Amino acid sequence: NAKETGRKALYFDPNKILYVDGLKEAESDALIAELKGYMIQPGAEYCHKWRKGDIVIWDNRCSYHRAAGDYPPEEDRIHWRVS
Repeated sequence: NAKETGRKALYFDPNKILYVDGLKEAESDALIAELKGYMIQPGAEYCHKWRKGDIVIWDNRCSYHRAAGDYPPEEDRIHWRVS
């Protein structure tokens, strides 16, 4: 449950999940594919083009995000977690 809302929540990484325990393989694969379809929608994707001084803020509880690796590795990156 999400502590703030009391609503049920599901978290998984679609690149790491192997199966859903308690389901047959075909059912598990179908459920994972359906959930990925809701999570990963090209029309809802945001890709930031970084410029000096930029700040990006997102809510980890309701977004699926990853680093794109499109930045020079020698440049510093600062991450702050705010709760």
